[in-house]
Amino acid sequence: MKILYTFILFFICSNAHGALFEDEEARRAILDLRQKMELHRQAQSKISESIINSFKQDKTELNDQIERLKTIQFEQNKILNDVIYKQKSILFELEKIQQNTLQIQNQIDNLKK
Repeated sequence: MKILYTFILFFICSNAHGALFEDEEARRAILDLRQKMELHRQAQSKISESIINSFKQDKTELNDQIERLKTIQFEQNKILNDVIYKQKSILFELEKIQQNTLQIQNQIDNLKK
């Protein structure tokens, strides 16, 4: 009977030891997975940060280009307005010259009569 009790006790202890061993392996596996997930999260965070910084830099560059284009557009509009003003002035002067020429022509015609 002692042998039977010893055998049963040995069997129970070996099963308990096996269960403890399996639990320890499971804990290690869980810790390993947690560590891998944390490393993956950190890598994703660095990639996201890099992308965000790149977008910020691109946005800054685009805003600078927009400002330069606005300045160029303003200068071109100013030049265009100057040209339009000069054209109007020239047209006005031409009309005056035409009127003077017509008056002179009329005077010449009157003198010939």
